[in-house]
Amino acid sequence: MNVKSSDEHMVPIEDLVNPRAIDYHTESGQIYFADTTSFLIGRQKIDGNSRETVLKDDLDNVEGISVDWIGNNLYWTNDGYRKTISVARLERASQTRKTLLEGDMSHPRAIVVDPLNSWMYWTDWEEDEVNDSIGRIEKAWMDGSNRRIFVTSNMLWPNGLTLDHGTSTMYWCDAYYDHIEKIHLNGTGRQVVFNGKQLNHPFGISHYRNSIFWTEYMNASVFQLDLTSGDVTLLRSERPPLFGLRVYDGQSQQGLSAFTSPSTIPNK
Repeated sequence: MNVKSSDEHMVPIEDLVNPRAIDYHTESGQIYFADTTSFLIGRQKIDGNSRETVLKDDLDNVEGISVDWIGNNLYWTNDGYRKTISVARLERASQTRKTLLEGDMSHPRAIVVDPLNSWMYWTDWEEDEVNDSIGRIEKAWMDGSNRRIFVTSNMLWPNGLTLDHGTSTMYWCDAYYDHIEKIHLNGTGRQVVFNGKQLNHPFGISHYRNSIFWTEYMNASVFQLDLTSGDVTLLRSERPPLFGLRVYDGQSQQGLSAFTSPSTIPNK
């Protein structure tokens, strides 16, 4: 869908059973996706051609994926019997995959990387409704070191994550509190952005220019929130459930890393 004109162009990624997460790599023109029932991560050209499986083995429940467009790496969360965050090269992924973090997570969900500053962020979803302070957003260097809690308190089911690199701001949605929040990447300025009636069980979220787009898991709707006016627009409805969301912006994946540390994984 063209968010400026509402024109729709279908890029069919067919024969998926339970697609959960999605991201893209502008330079190669690839869309990356995870299917939690087929236990795979795949990719396909944005023109609909050249579909292939990227990773298949030792994937239980991939809830989030994120493309590092500077290092040409793919990051993902795995909410299986092992709770892990892993990385692999976009090319030859099965030969270069590496587990960065394991354990001390309940239900790792979304993940986003900030290769401009060498950070990664992920959500950890809890089920204990008695304690509303155990859901959290964590962060670590993109090599898995320097892990720390970034946001907690008044958080239980944080699902989607998205970054506005221009303003160094993170947005997320919480499906327990049914609201969208934001915080500056320096840890200040946390506030609720929207908590209107359209929020029933938000799952995927994506920032584009002056708007936030999100999916509703229960009724499979896609909404747009204008961050200036506060107006909300229903863009379309699908057959439930509906999961991850990304706004494809060919100009968004630019810049060079501010760090010169060695690559996360070997370039074999």
